[in-house]
This record gives sequence, C-alpha cells and structure tokens, in this order.
Amino acid sequence: MKFEGSNQLNFVQRWSPKVGERAAKLQFLSSRILGLSSFAFIASMIILAVLHTDSHGVAFHVVLVIIVMLVVLFLYGLILRHRMFKAMSTHLGVRVWFLNSPDYREERFNEWCKRNGISPDV
Repeated sequence: MKFEGSNQLNFVQRWSPKVGERAAKLQFLSSRILGLSSFAFIASMIILAVLHTDSHGVAFHVVLVIIVMLVVLFLYGLILRHRMFKAMSTHLGVRVWFLNSPDYREERFNEWCKRNGISPDV
C-alpha cells in the first residue's frame, strides 16, 4: 500500500502507534472505498430508476454494469476492513471485530481502550 497524500500520511502517522501501521493504513483505505462506493451506488440506483422506462437502451445497461462494479468495490472495502480488524487485533492483543471496533476520535478511542482493558497510549 502506497500512501503519498498529506491526509493519508497524517492519519497513518497519528494512529500507527496506537493501532499499528498496517491497521491504520487499512482503516484509511477501507473507509474511503466504502464511503465512495456507497455514495456512488445510491447515485447509480437513482439514475437507474430514471432510466427504467428505457430498459432496452444502452445507458440503462451501462448503469447496470456500473452498479455491479460498485458492489464488487464495496465488497473489496469490506475485505480490507476485515483485514484491518485482524491487524488491529494482533497489535492490541484484544479481539477487534465489526461490533467491537474503536472509533478514530481521540476521546472515543480512549474510552474504547478503557472498556477493553488496554492502555490508550499503546
């Protein structure tokens, strides 16, 4: 994973000591992919609804292909999120999963650490 943007580097540098470098990189990447694919999927569905009257047109089929690609992209984001949970579990020594994942806001992360018996200054 190559990170060159300043937002990416700042995020990874800030959170790497707490959750591990791999988990921080995967968090940044998966959150962007999941957010973008979700928004684009909703927009595509709206376009599909508008084009539904012309269901034999090329535009309708192009939008269907785009929706399938967005679903695949969303699933890839979920796979990255799963890998992030595994990397974070390894780094923190506590099982991290979808229903027990920390928030990436300083105060909420510290609260999560206390609930799970981890020092926030890992």
